[in-house]
Amino acid sequence: MESATVNAVIANLAVVIIGSAILGAVSHFLRQPLLVAYIVCGILAGPHGLARLVTGEGEVESTVAAQAFLQSASDLGLLFLLFLVGLVLNLQRLRKIVGPATVVTLGAGAVLFGVGLGLGLAFTGSWTTALVLGIVAMFSSTILVVKLLPTRRLHDSPVGTVCIGVLILQDLLAILVMLAIRSFHEQALSPSHLGALVGQLAALVVAAVVIERWGLSWLLAKVERYPELLFIIGLGWCFALAEVANVCGVGRGIGAFIAGVSLARNPIALYISEKVVPLRDFFIVLFFFTLGAQFDLDVVVGVLLPAAAITLALMAVKPLAFFGLFRLTGEPPGLAGEAAVRLSQMSEFSLVIVWLAVPLAGLSGDGAAMIQVACLLTMVLSTYWVVLRYASPLAVNERLKQS
Repeated sequence: MESATVNAVIANLAVVIIGSAILGAVSHFLRQPLLVAYIVCGILAGPHGLARLVTGEGEVESTVAAQAFLQSASDLGLLFLLFLVGLVLNLQRLRKIVGPATVVTLGAGAVLFGVGLGLGLAFTGSWTTALVLGIVAMFSSTILVVKLLPTRRLHDSPVGTVCIGVLILQDLLAILVMLAIRSFHEQALSPSHLGALVGQLAALVVAAVVIERWGLSWLLAKVERYPELLFIIGLGWCFALAEVANVCGVGRGIGAFIAGVSLARNPIALYISEKVVPLRDFFIVLFFFTLGAQFDLDVVVGVLLPAAAITLALMAVKPLAFFGLFRLTGEPPGLAGEAAVRLSQMSEFSLVIVWLAVPLAGLSGDGAAMIQVACLLTMVLSTYWVVLRYASPLAVNERLKQS
C-alpha cells in the first residue's frame, strides 16, 4: 500500500475503535446491546453522517481504499460469527427439545412472516420490501438473548434451554435464507442450478463430517496440549471450508457455518469458540460499523415514523405469538412469558439479510433503512423490557442482577 492509503486505513480504524469504545461505554451504562453502539458510530462517522471520513480532495483515493479494507474486514466479522454459531450447534444437546422448539420456531415464524408482510405492504406498497420485512421479522437476536441471560440460567434453567433451542433453529433458517438470496440472485431461480447447489451443499456437509470424524478429531486429540496449535487448526478448518464453499458457489459464510457445526460435537469445540470470540468481537465491530456507515441520516429521518409503527406492532405481536406456542407445547405460564419477552426483538441476522437483499434482491434504500431502523428499535425496547423485569447481568434492580 502507498503511505497515503496506509494512513487512511489507520485513520479509519482509529475512528472505528475510538468511536465504538466511547459509544460502547455509553451503551453499557444505558443497558443497551453493544452492536447498537457500533451501528450508531457508523451512522455518525460514515459518509452520510455528522462526520466526514473524506477530509480533502487529495485523500479521496486513499479513503476509498481504506473503506474497501473496512468492508473486507467486516466480511471477516460475518464469517467468524457464522463459524461460532455453528460451533454451539450441538445437535445432541437439542434432542430432548427439538420437537417443541420446532413447533415454536415454525409456528411463530409463520405468524410473524404474515404480520411483517402485511406491515410492509401497508407502509410501502412494495412486495420486495414486504417480503424482506416478513422474513426478517421471523428471527430473534442470538447475541442479545444470550447476553441478557445469566450464565447459570443460560446453561441450566428451562428458560435458557427453550430460548437457545428456538434460537438455534432460527439461526439455521437464517442461514438457509441467506443461501437462497445469494443463489436466486446469481442464477435467476434456475431449477437446475438450485438442484446443483443443493447437491454441492449436501456433498460439502458429508465431506466435512467425514473429514472431522476420521481425520480432524484425531489430529486435535494429538495436539490438545498445544493451545496455540489448536487455535490455528480450528481457524484453518474454518477458512478451508469457507474457501471450498465459495468455489462451490454457496458463499464463504455458509462454509464457515458448516465448519463450526462439524466441530460442535468435539469436546475441543468449547475451547476453540472461546479463543475465536475475541477475533469475532473485533471484526464484528467493523461489520456493524460498516453497516451503520451505509445509513443516510436524511433517509433515516424520513422512515422513522413507519419504522416506529412497525416496531410497536412487532413488539406487541411477537411475544404473544411465542407465548401462545410455548403454552401449546406444554410450558408453564411463567416460563412461557419470560421466554416470549426475551425473544421479542429482531435479530442481527435480520440486519445481515437486509444488507444482502439491497444488492442481491433489489431492495430499495428507503425500504432497507426502514427495516434496519425498526430492527434496532426492537433491540433497544426489548433490552429495557428484559433488564427491568427479569434476571439479567444488566438488570437495573439489584435483586434481578445476576452474572
